[in-house]
Amino acid sequence: MEKVITVDIADKNDLVEKYDRSIVSADLIKFILTQAEQASIRDTFKIIVKDKCHLDHDVSNLIRSGIKIEYDNAVYEHTRNNNRQILSVIIGVILIVISTIIKDPVLAEIFAVGAWVAMWDAIELALYSEYKERRKMNRLRKLLNCEIISD
Repeated sequence: MEKVITVDIADKNDLVEKYDRSIVSADLIKFILTQAEQASIRDTFKIIVKDKCHLDHDVSNLIRSGIKIEYDNAVYEHTRNNNRQILSVIIGVILIVISTIIKDPVLAEIFAVGAWVAMWDAIELALYSEYKERRKMNRLRKLLNCEIISD
């Protein structure tokens, strides 16, 4: 099914940033993403831009560049979380090894608890962040490839 996202551009500030006219408005991208969240995972998108003030900008390329920036940020965040997971697992394993080497039972227990906290951080990222990040990246990928029509 195709989800149609209609954007009404009443003036120049609806499309571009106030101080940099070459960058699409963050509010516009946020609006498009909010509308896209309501679609199911199998839906495709079509963006219709109703330009009421007849701007000189290439609206479709400007919107596509804003979505691309958002996609790049999502990929960066996903990569950062993956690196954090790997680091947490490594720290957890090191702390478990240290806890088995230490002879003092209290200190060994402290290291074991620290190891499980580090391991839980990796598990938490895998369970809760991974799905949201992948879904957002998938949605942004579909928005990048969708048809953008300017009226």
